Amino acid sequence: MAVSEERLIKPKALHEGWQTGGSARSTRLAFNLWNGYVEKGEESLSTPYEMFDCGYAPYFYEAIRMKYPEYCRELPQVSKKETNHER
Repeated sequence: MAVSEERLIKPKALHEGWQTGGSARSTRLAFNLWNGYVEKGEESLSTPYEMFDCGYAPYFYEAIRMKYPEYCRELPQVSKKETNHER
């Protein structure tokens, strides 16, 4: 197998029997971070709302930080007192 073939994603993996809801989300995010892949006809499953709606969301954020460190900087913490808005 040539090196170029080894580095390709395998979209069929999204439909393997071992995939769970969370692992499919992880796989979609990994494919998207690797080369921007979005499954044709299933684009709605690759939205942040769909992908991050699981317990893996904190790990997904870390993956994004690793892929795009130049865009992910530490922001100052905002205290609760500043975030409470009176109605």
